[in-house]
Amino acid sequence: MNTDTGHLVDMEGMTREKQEEMFGNGYEPVPDHLEQAAKLELMGKKETYVGRHATGSLSKHMRGERRKKEQAAKAHRRRKRCHTDNPHATAAKEARRNAAINTVLVG
Repeated sequence: MNTDTGHLVDMEGMTREKQEEMFGNGYEPVPDHLEQAAKLELMGKKETYVGRHATGSLSKHMRGERRKKEQAAKAHRRRKRCHTDNPHATAAKEARRNAAINTVLVG
């Protein structure tokens, strides 16, 4: 299942190489507790799309996974922005501190 697009694929008949390729392209296995819901959604088809904003258990799981990815990306950007090895971040922090000092001294 690709949690970003809602694409659900039955991987039982696929070769090992094809499964590894799918996992490399953003697909992840369906959790054990959602296997039955995935089989019901597929209803014998090889692939289908799950509504991203539906109220089913698969949709809720996908929303949670997308939220985790978004939070991880935000944390990464925040760490990258404030990292001391980043010369641009250090220069910007230095400029803000100097501006604050000048404001205090002038005011």
